Amino acid sequence: MPRRSARLPQGGPGGHEKGAARPARAAQGLSAEVFDLRLVRLPTGGLDRRCRSVEKVRKAVDEDLCVSPESGERVRDRIGQILTVGDDADERARLRERFQPVLVNRLTVPIDDSGLVTISDGPFPDPDGGADAGPAREDDDAVLTLVVGTAEGAGDTDRIACVQRIQQRADRSLRIDLDGNLERPLDIRRRDGIEARFVTRVGFEGQFDELAWAGLELSGRLEVDRDRVVADRLDGSDLKWRLIHIPTGGRGAKVPFGRRNFITDTSGSRRLFVGPGIGLSSMHEDLNWAIGGEAGDGIDSTGKIFARALSRAGRHVFTSKDFASRIRGGYTAYKVRTAVDTVESVVDRLDILIALTERTIDENLDELHEGSVIIYDGEQTTMQDVEIPDGMVGLPVPIKDLAVEAGGAIMRNVVALGAACEVANFPIENLDEALEKRFGGKGQAIVENNKEAARMGRDYVQDNYDYDFEYDLETTDNDYVLLNGDEAIGMGAIAAGCRFYAGYPITPATDVMEYLTGRIEQYGGAVVQAEDELAAVNMALGAARAGARSMTATSGPGIDLMTETFGLVATTETPLVIANVMRSGPSTGMPTKQEQGDLNQMLYGGHGEVHRMVVAPTTVAECFHKTIEAFNLAEKYQMPVYLTADLSLAVTEQTYAPEEFDMDTVEIERGNVVDEENVDEWLDEKGRFRAHAATDDGISPRAFPGTIDGAHMTTGLEHDELGRRTEEEEVRVEQVQKRDRKVETAQEREEWDYREFGDPDADTLVISWGSNEGATREAIAQLEGELPVRFISVPYMFPRPDLSEEIEAAEDVIVVECNAWGQFADLIEHDALTRVQRINKYTGVRFKADELAGEIRDAVEKTEATA
Repeated sequence: MPRRSARLPQGGPGGHEKGAARPARAAQGLSAEVFDLRLVRLPTGGLDRRCRSVEKVRKAVDEDLCVSPESGERVRDRIGQILTVGDDADERARLRERFQPVLVNRLTVPIDDSGLVTISDGPFPDPDGGADAGPAREDDDAVLTLVVGTAEGAGDTDRIACVQRIQQRADRSLRIDLDGNLERPLDIRRRDGIEARFVTRVGFEGQFDELAWAGLELSGRLEVDRDRVVADRLDGSDLKWRLIHIPTGGRGAKVPFGRRNFITDTSGSRRLFVGPGIGLSSMHEDLNWAIGGEAGDGIDSTGKIFARALSRAGRHVFTSKDFASRIRGGYTAYKVRTAVDTVESVVDRLDILIALTERTIDENLDELHEGSVIIYDGEQTTMQDVEIPDGMVGLPVPIKDLAVEAGGAIMRNVVALGAACEVANFPIENLDEALEKRFGGKGQAIVENNKEAARMGRDYVQDNYDYDFEYDLETTDNDYVLLNGDEAIGMGAIAAGCRFYAGYPITPATDVMEYLTGRIEQYGGAVVQAEDELAAVNMALGAARAGARSMTATSGPGIDLMTETFGLVATTETPLVIANVMRSGPSTGMPTKQEQGDLNQMLYGGHGEVHRMVVAPTTVAECFHKTIEAFNLAEKYQMPVYLTADLSLAVTEQTYAPEEFDMDTVEIERGNVVDEENVDEWLDEKGRFRAHAATDDGISPRAFPGTIDGAHMTTGLEHDELGRRTEEEEVRVEQVQKRDRKVETAQEREEWDYREFGDPDADTLVISWGSNEGATREAIAQLEGELPVRFISVPYMFPRPDLSEEIEAAEDVIVVECNAWGQFADLIEHDALTRVQRINKYTGVRFKADELAGEIRDAVEKTEATA
């Protein structure tokens, strides 16, 4: 990956110049002589903050090495498992010479003749002053050690170069330069990129194997596919510990690795001893970019331009939005995560931030990290005194002035976008098509002005900052479709043959109507913006009674208003699709925030026993497919179908291959529709059409208006087969049972399958629904090797698959959803007659993959602790 030398101020408004890196040590390669390293655990009880009063080291296996039989236990106190080599000065010197060029993680701990760790001048002193190697002195009481585990309260972690073997809410790693010196702790982030070169295996007998990184397999234990390790586990039958050595081309790496093991971040290589049965997972790099400011500042359009440019350059994209429920004012942000591989979730990391306001920096502090680049307008009055957090790169660019020079201050976001392209090493030409699409309707002059503005932002960074930003966004020849969930619903509706849509604007469902407007007309359809939700659903009902495939879309408050008509739709057995794009409630709630709180309402809402189906897409692509399915279900079983999405699905833009939306594969099933040729079968002795005939499967014939002999009436009152009102007991029972049979028939005829991922044989079962699928998939990918997980994503709420057998086969069952009460978990417990663990989030923000991985790990350990 190309690199560019540079210098740039860091930290604070003016920052400081980053010092030159230390020279790499000469002996950077691995020694071919490898030792059988064993573990010793120092007892962890009775330690004060200075680690005094440590008990004796556990029994010695031989005179050189010690081992703890509890080496696999979690460390709960202060010091954990360490490697140590005995008292012999010559032996220690020999090991120093051999190991220190190899091991990045090292720590010297003084141990007296009785085997006690002695602390006098503070925790974890280094008696030889950090010297790399060399013979030990006669009076040197220190022993060379490798810390394999520390506890949460380990104290001065800045002085411990360690690989953690415990769970911590905030996973921490340590940066160590090529000279073996500790720089500072930093957060481990999943999917940080590496350039893998080779893997070294250290066996029980000291075997030393070096593998070329080209699709090789190590004795069935370590499977390598191109540039990633893909094996779920390492079989430790004949190996003690393996040293995985992955040079990273000088870039560094921060990747979680194995069961409670994490790889340290180094400037030039990545090394870790991996125990038997511990897996390795490595992922391609991604870039996390965001622009933030005030509502009305063009945040959304700028983010879409960048997302579209990335997708056109053959990169996968996953976006998220944070916006206030107001037209102007209030913080808003648009975030883009991009990689060559598919990305399905947001993560807790931000690499490049365009900050149009100082608040933008404050809002994103938790996601910014050492080396994050913050682009801002240093000439703007409100940003002149902005303080860039230590370790981050402040990049002041005269955004507004450059925009004015290019043709107008309104283009300041495009200038900032050009600067970001330079930081990310993303060719500016990739923006051109996206700018054409965004501004083409305003004339070519506007397009050219915006192209010039982007290039001026790029040129300013090139001319004024000589700095290695370390990013290089690879482009491919792949072609991707970029769309959000609302757009996918609209596209699915057109593909399904929907010809009438009535709706009233409401966040976050409005984009369904906006997508259909101007498109559905091309296929003979119509969109009507009604005066309110009551009018919308009744218009849609009327169109459906007329024979058109019809739908409406709204959110929770709109569903409240539509509920009475929903009962009418069900009683008259009219096929209708109602999309509920959920948001945070109740009442007005938080209109622009995420929540899955309407499940009970969709399952049970309405007076009386109202038959319905509830379909819940789990991805943006599934919004397309499940919309088509919802129309088919509605007409086949002549009942209303809730198509249930949520804000995260609605506003998230994601890339897919075009073949994902292959219109040639769409099948339209209109159900039991009669015409002049077979209508006679459904006439009574007086020649009247029996629109509500009590059939064996519960599905009555359906005649469109104009069908000869198919004229009929229906009503919301209880009715007989002809649709005439009645209160006769026998007819009432017959009609209720008939409508019940439709649901039973659907349960028998349709495939209400779940989507399954992960390890099918795992003891831990995670179940979720809706938009949580992507985050959960990436979460279990992060847990590979550490915690095998079977993941079931359920796209049908009613009817739904029976998960009793799957739940019975699992030891831990965890249900993930975005609401406070655990409404889906209640359903699971009702169906399986067993208790489940619950991971609920109701902050108004979607799950992040790394956050969810920690929650799953916590839930499993909670079960283990109480077992």
